[in-house]
Amino acid sequence: MNFAAVRVPGMDAALAGADTGGFDTFRIGPNDWGVLVTDPVGLPADAAATAAAVARRAVHGYAQAAFLPSASLMRLNDVLLQTAGADEGEFCAAVFARLELDKCGAWITLASAGHPRPIVVRRAGWIDVRGHVGLPLGLLGGIDVRDDRVGLGPGDALVLVTDALVYAADSNGELFGDELLVEALLDCAGARAEALAAHVLDAARQFAAGPLRNDAAALVVRVPEEGDRDPILRVVEATGVAAEDLRLPGYPLGDEQPDLWKQPPAPPRQARIRLEPVAASLPRMREVLRRLLRSWRMEEAGDGVIELLATELAANVVKHAGSDMTVIVRYLGPVVRIEVGDGSRELPRPRVADDEDMDGRGLALIEALAQDWGVLPTRTGKRVWCDIAVAAAAS
Repeated sequence: MNFAAVRVPGMDAALAGADTGGFDTFRIGPNDWGVLVTDPVGLPADAAATAAAVARRAVHGYAQAAFLPSASLMRLNDVLLQTAGADEGEFCAAVFARLELDKCGAWITLASAGHPRPIVVRRAGWIDVRGHVGLPLGLLGGIDVRDDRVGLGPGDALVLVTDALVYAADSNGELFGDELLVEALLDCAGARAEALAAHVLDAARQFAAGPLRNDAAALVVRVPEEGDRDPILRVVEATGVAAEDLRLPGYPLGDEQPDLWKQPPAPPRQARIRLEPVAASLPRMREVLRRLLRSWRMEEAGDGVIELLATELAANVVKHAGSDMTVIVRYLGPVVRIEVGDGSRELPRPRVADDEDMDGRGLALIEALAQDWGVLPTRTGKRVWCDIAVAAAAS
């Protein structure tokens, strides 16, 4: 396992992988850092390294002129379309994130173009796949690259991985994929950046039962947990700016891009948490759901039905399965899908409850309020899911 030095002042950062040339961190302003991942496709190794270096230099310059990462990536797309290689099936996948320190931790504004999307790993034990699905750069003109913004508190981390890690395959040709990636991150939520990066690569290597490609890598940027330390002092030390001269972003007030706080996400979007099969897990799950929907700018989605039906599914695991459960929230556009997985293969069975019964109405409630529901088999058990209709996100 190779680790490359990554400097993001005021943050806990680690870059793990055999070939880390596609990652770049750089300072944009007094309290503004860029985190860039570029992955040229369709070029020999030497030419790809040169193309990645050219793309990095271009984004460095664009980021000084325009705040939004989407603007930098779309300008890079125009440049790539003008090169001869663009006509030969060459393109570039990329993720660009701007990081601003604040006394609360850090704010991340990011955009993705044809690259595995960034994942936020919360210290509280849940993960949130961020950004929007988009085309790679250098294929088409006028592509729609969208921005996303998310806050990180103490112990929260932003994780970026390469295609080579996601597409690691076992002897049967099965891919490591997004599913096992997020499960691996759940295993070490709250860990330091180096431990997170190492665990992800180890999980992919164990799945593949052999070495990964040289460009399989993971970059983790994490807000440190500093106990009672003055949070302003952390920002002062990281930026070199005196406390009285600091201009902290303090979102959402004073935001130069307020629309980012109003726009709901474009589908698909995913978050998940792993919980113990005890009644005390239910209020924790509901709190995570509320925080998640606020973060997705979807507080009113489902009019309370999402929380209600998620509670019913999770309570059924607590009562009958007796194994750890994973709660997954997927925004699919017309619906929000709730999946609750457990280690039992026993299928849920509807029953008719008497008037005096205190339970036994969960599946009847799901059938009445959900647009659809069903059961998915998994490697270790099953997932019961239900779809709740929500208003479509604004385009």
